[in-house]
Amino acid sequence: MPQSTLAGGLTSEELWGVKLKGLLYRSISFKNFILLFSNGGSKLEKGQAKTSVVIYGLFAVAVIALLIAVYAIVSVPKVVPGTTTTVIYTYTTSPTTPTPTTTQTITPTKIRLSVNTYGMVFAPYILAEEKGWFKEEPLLDVELLYFADWGGTYSSFLVGDADMTDMSLTAAATNIIEGKDIVMFHPTCTYPVRYFALKTSGITSVADMGGKTWGSGAPAWTGTLLFKIVAGKYGITIGDPVIAPVPALYESIKKGEIDAAYLDAVTYAKAWNDPDMVSINLYEEYKKVTGKEYPPAQYMVTRSDFLQKNEEALRAFCRVFEKAVNYLKEHPLEAKAFLQIKMGVDASTAAFYYENYYVWHLGFITQEMKESIMFAWDQLYSVGAFKQPVPDPDSRIVVLK
Repeated sequence: MPQSTLAGGLTSEELWGVKLKGLLYRSISFKNFILLFSNGGSKLEKGQAKTSVVIYGLFAVAVIALLIAVYAIVSVPKVVPGTTTTVIYTYTTSPTTPTPTTTQTITPTKIRLSVNTYGMVFAPYILAEEKGWFKEEPLLDVELLYFADWGGTYSSFLVGDADMTDMSLTAAATNIIEGKDIVMFHPTCTYPVRYFALKTSGITSVADMGGKTWGSGAPAWTGTLLFKIVAGKYGITIGDPVIAPVPALYESIKKGEIDAAYLDAVTYAKAWNDPDMVSINLYEEYKKVTGKEYPPAQYMVTRSDFLQKNEEALRAFCRVFEKAVNYLKEHPLEAKAFLQIKMGVDASTAAFYYENYYVWHLGFITQEMKESIMFAWDQLYSVGAFKQPVPDPDSRIVVLK
C-alpha cells in the first residue's frame, strides 16, 4: 500500500520516528530530574520528566546486570596448562568434614605409596586406586608401589623410594630408634591379638598361664610382646615362647604339646571356628592390667619434611582413604569379593576377615591416642621390644588439627 507524504516531504512513518527520537532525547536530559521534583514546568514537561526517570532507572538496572555478568565470568579460575585449579581445605578434627577456605592454582603433589596384598591393611588404598578416587582429588598424583611382602614394603619407604607407607606401631618405633625420619599422622586399622587354647585346659586369661607353655610366630610380634606385658602386670612367671610357624602352633595346641599360642590371619580364622578352642583377647587383658586402651595397630607414616611441605595434599589423601573405608563398610558383598581376589584366599576366609578380623579407623591421631601410643611404647620397651626408649616421641606422633 502506498505511503502518504506530509509537508516537508516526510512520510507518516518517518514523522513518527522523528517525534519518538525527540521524546527520548528530551526524556533523558538531566534537567527533567529537576522539573520532576520542582514546582516549575508545564504539564507536558512534567510528563517528560517522569518518562526520564523511568528510562534512567531501566538503564541503571541494565548496567548493574552487565557488571554482575562480567564479574561472574572473570571470577571463574582459569586452568593453566600443567597445573590444576582446586580448593584448599582446612580441617578441625576429622578429614571427613573439609571446609573450603580459598581457591588457587597449584600443581598436584606426587605421592608414592608402598603397599602389599598381605592381609587387609592396604585394601582401602588399592580400592581407591582402582576406583579412580585419588584422581578425583586435584591435589593428588598418587602412585602405588606393589611389593610381595612387608619387608619390601617397608624398605622402599625407608630408603626413600616411596613417600609413604602403612606401618605397625612396633615397626615405627623400631625404625625411629634406628634413626629413621618417621612421623605417624593417621591410624588405619587394628587386628585382633588373641591367644588360643583348648577348652579343656581351663585357661581363660593370661593370669592362668603361670608355668605353662606358650607360642608365637616371632619374638617381635605384637602378640608376643603384649603377652609379656600382661603376664608381668599379673605377676606370673612365664618361660620363653615356642617360636614356630603359626599353622604348626595350631597343631601343637590340638596335640597338647603347648598350652596356648598367638595365632593370626588364616590360622586365626581356623581356630576361631574350632569348637574345641577358646581364645583370650589380649587387648582386653591389657586394658584390665594397665587401665588404658591399647592404641591402633597400623598407621600412615611419612617423613617429617614431606609432611611439612605437603600437609594439605596428605589431608586430601586421608579423605580418599576414608572414602574407601566407608565404601568397604557399606558394600559388604563387593568388599568380600575384592578381598578374596586381592588376598588370594577362598570366599569363606575373605568373609571372615571382613566380618571378624580387621577394624579400620577414621580420623587423625587425637591427643588421647597420642598419649596411649607413648604409654604403649614405654610398656613395650619394658619387656625388651626395643633396645632403648623411643627418642622424642612427641615429635614423631603428629596430631593434625
